[in-house]
Amino acid sequence: MMITERALPSFEDAARAVATEMALALRSAVAARGRASLAVSGGRTAAAVLPVLAREDVPWARIATTLTDERWVPPDHPESNENLARRYLTETALTGLSNAAPTPEAGHPETERRLARFPFPLDVVFLGMGEDGHIASIFPGRPEVWAGGLCVPSRAPVPPHPRISLTLPALLAGRHAVLMVNGPVKRAVYEDAKATPPEERDPFPLRLLLHQKRMPVTVCLA
Repeated sequence: MMITERALPSFEDAARAVATEMALALRSAVAARGRASLAVSGGRTAAAVLPVLAREDVPWARIATTLTDERWVPPDHPESNENLARRYLTETALTGLSNAAPTPEAGHPETERRLARFPFPLDVVFLGMGEDGHIASIFPGRPEVWAGGLCVPSRAPVPPHPRISLTLPALLAGRHAVLMVNGPVKRAVYEDAKATPPEERDPFPLRLLLHQKRMPVTVCLA
């Protein structure tokens, strides 16, 4: 496993550590290749990390940013990950995942075309995780776990909003992932996934992330 763990005393400390790790990786990518690409998650974790990241010394004009996943809502919707990212990462070129189609299934071809113009592989992938072991909007045991391409329509176990997500191949082809794990329930899920090798056609996204052998993963634990 290509995992580096950092144990932090609080959620806020872990959020700062995540932002620091991401900024370091972005600066290194720009120094090596003249530009960098970043995918950010949403939710409570991102709401704590992104304001800190925005204050880091990062050459944002050279960073192309997209989202790990998105609810299928307009970009100005309160629950939109794009809305959250644009609020803080104001100096980067951001590629959203949702579009005007009525469903992610209908909008998937357009989002796939949009992402085909984005500079993959991702230099930095910022991930949270769910208590069920999902990452991005790839949920355990669902067909999206095995999807190819760059993005895939997704249905969360809890309604109301359908979603679209970068696929596991797109995420796991990145150069560096930073994962934040907060609280005892998620910590137990993380430790179990770390200790259990994946099976063939494994349905558990977190386990597939932790046991892949290509991309370094920094895990900040709170």
